[in-house]
Amino acid sequence: MKISVLGTPGFGHEDWVAPIKDRYTLCHLTADEMIFDAMRKDTPAGFKAGKLLREGKEIPDELTAAILKAAAEKCPMGYVLTDMPKTVEQAKSFEAVGEKLHGVIQMDVPDEVCISRATGRRVHLASGRQYHVEQLPPKVEGKDDVTGDPLYHRSDDQPEAVKARIADFHARMGPIERFYAEKEKMSHVDGTGDMYTVKSAMFKVLDPIAMKLKLWCKMM
Repeated sequence: MKISVLGTPGFGHEDWVAPIKDRYTLCHLTADEMIFDAMRKDTPAGFKAGKLLREGKEIPDELTAAILKAAAEKCPMGYVLTDMPKTVEQAKSFEAVGEKLHGVIQMDVPDEVCISRATGRRVHLASGRQYHVEQLPPKVEGKDDVTGDPLYHRSDDQPEAVKARIADFHARMGPIERFYAEKEKMSHVDGTGDMYTVKSAMFKVLDPIAMKLKLWCKMM
């Protein structure tokens, strides 16, 4: 099963991807992780991507698609993407290499909620542990619970940066939504409810896809 979960920056994709991964035995693939993994392994596509990044150039959709196809080979049950595809052109490049999505979920969360979630995030750089000043505060303000190291407020989590990312997302989302709606693969889920309610809504969308692909027995 190949699906994508899209949402306004700050909507909390990690919270919702984990239960999807567990229920359907999927890999979680993101653009950054796939690209840097290919670069570490010095694959032909990874070498090209690294060269472009060092030159300050963007990675073309065709190269991202090639990296996705290679990553997908290690996901026998399929994968869940987050924040991909970013454009209709990228979606078409995925399909051109055989990576056609079975479904796309748009998590509907108000912008103001996403801004609060993103701007309150703090990160321990060495481990990747994340905190939130209101929802998941560290035991000692500004310090990692495990090491006591200072926590980092990422530049892209600053208020103006978050608002700019949200504006960019909405500009990109319209064409992507129409592209997958025409293929009857687009669904919306209210991401503002409690964990049980949101998970149930996601599974209501995804279970029929899994059953159609004869994956139901692997979910039980």
